[in-house]
Amino acid sequence: MTSIHPTDRLLDDPADELYAELLDAPSRQAFEANTTALFPMGYIDLAAKIIDRTDLISRLEKWEREDRQDKHPGGRPVVIGHRAALMIMLMHVFEGGSCTYKTMAATLATRLDAERAARIGIPHRPNEHWYMRLYDAIDRITRVLEPYYFPTRAEKLKGAPNVSRGRIMTGEAFRALLDWRSDTRKLQRQRRIDWFCNELVDSSVKLAGRHLDPWKGNTAIDATFVPVTGKAGKSRTGKGAHERYDIYSTNVDAGWYLRAGRDSDHAGENGRGGKKPKSEYGYELEVITMVPNRPGDAEDQLPLLIRAIGLHRPGRLAQHPKNMYQGLHDRGCPAGLVLADRAYNNLDIERFAQPLTALGHDFVLDYRSDQLGTAAFYKDFILVEGQWYLNFMPTALINAVKDRYPSKENLYPISQEESDRLVAERVAYQLKPKEGRDADGYQRFSLPDPDGYVATNPEGEVIDAPTLKSVTIPATVGLKYRQKFTFQSQQWRQYYGMRSIIEHQNALLKDGRQEDIANPYKRGARGYAAQYLALALQVVSANFRKLKTWLDTRFAPRDAHSSTKTTRAARRPAARKIRHTAKGIDGRSLRTPLRT
Repeated sequence: MTSIHPTDRLLDDPADELYAELLDAPSRQAFEANTTALFPMGYIDLAAKIIDRTDLISRLEKWEREDRQDKHPGGRPVVIGHRAALMIMLMHVFEGGSCTYKTMAATLATRLDAERAARIGIPHRPNEHWYMRLYDAIDRITRVLEPYYFPTRAEKLKGAPNVSRGRIMTGEAFRALLDWRSDTRKLQRQRRIDWFCNELVDSSVKLAGRHLDPWKGNTAIDATFVPVTGKAGKSRTGKGAHERYDIYSTNVDAGWYLRAGRDSDHAGENGRGGKKPKSEYGYELEVITMVPNRPGDAEDQLPLLIRAIGLHRPGRLAQHPKNMYQGLHDRGCPAGLVLADRAYNNLDIERFAQPLTALGHDFVLDYRSDQLGTAAFYKDFILVEGQWYLNFMPTALINAVKDRYPSKENLYPISQEESDRLVAERVAYQLKPKEGRDADGYQRFSLPDPDGYVATNPEGEVIDAPTLKSVTIPATVGLKYRQKFTFQSQQWRQYYGMRSIIEHQNALLKDGRQEDIANPYKRGARGYAAQYLALALQVVSANFRKLKTWLDTRFAPRDAHSSTKTTRAARRPAARKIRHTAKGIDGRSLRTPLRT
């Protein structure tokens, strides 16, 4: 049977007469169909492959039954099911477009034939007004995932606040909404959406198949800002009974972000609840990406994909890193090195160092200036910048890194070369791990050879060297600051330098020609769950593009007339060039954004 192209089925539209008069088109529907092509079948099939290999649909149906307490859902028969709705969103992200309702509804009306509609799992109805059906289908998904939920119609009849996500509410109504929400229900929904979005990401990673087998579990973690529509945001004044909100956005659960230096937590809300100058309104997307097994490994040996994500208000890291790495463990990922900046080793140990250590991870960390030097003590040993040493190590060696930076106490800092020389001399006093940590977190270290150092007391008098050959140190002592390599050593710099990979991943996600997560208008739906889901689909798309580039670069046949051995473009000294980039009318750089 021959399928009818959408151009052959015209929509009875009041604008038809004007389209004929002004644009010489028989109708509005015919004009739109003739200016678009059928949707690429490859993206439809790829979206189906990623969704069908997961347990997402059955899990959504289970959660729906739980929420309505196994009552019949009622209402009209569903036209766009959960699978179809996810496929429609994902295939649009693959195409490089937006997953706004208007764009997706136009595709269903003008860019599908019978075969494509059947692949998606919807009826072929070119004359259908798809907007509200699509809106309801996506709303059914986000409704069971939303931690920052709004009252349903039935709950409003029982006394819940009369507020809607689609309208800007008063400060008093928002305060009532916060009081009405249940912490238990919020935690349940947060677990659901974290699992759901990371299951999508994991499914995209599995496209790489056996090519991920050599990966030993090394990862880097970082957060990048994603704005939302309604940039006026909200503000808070007062505390306790005198707390008052001013609401200017329908995305009421987002927060203020401010990039304010390396030691900043990125929170753009001041101590009084208001907005700091130059703050932006939105969320932070937490990203865990793969990094090579060791520095110097060719990047084409592994497709370095994003393995896990999380979404939170700016500066609210809290439980997200812990939960993300637990999710990786549950999915069978190996435990390796974790490369993290200062925001993470500044967290309480219960939220980062302790749970990740229990999972088998080790760390490559940076430190704030006030964390340099001696950080912890255990018997006759000191922890200096992540490593254990004999406690009589000379002060000049203890402060080898700290003395490099000027301060009120250090008016004459030493040079980089001098600092590196002193750091290298520490090895004579350094304890060496004999084995990994045991089940209770204890670890044995061997003491250095006494012939390699001179033991002295604080007065400089020579004393007897320790007679111990080894010592067992509890993992909890100094755990917040412990790491794999000597800080600022050559080995540390090589491994920590691989953090540039996650900066590249963030820039890839913000590429204005592709996913463009820095553009809130590509994620038109309101609410935390809708934003999180759209971002997860954009990460899936970025993983696919990264994998395709890796396959094309490593395995595709080379141009026989090319004099180069690789398809990768040469790196340019971009720092000088990007300082004076042109900007578009919206104020955003015309280059791929590198600041994340």
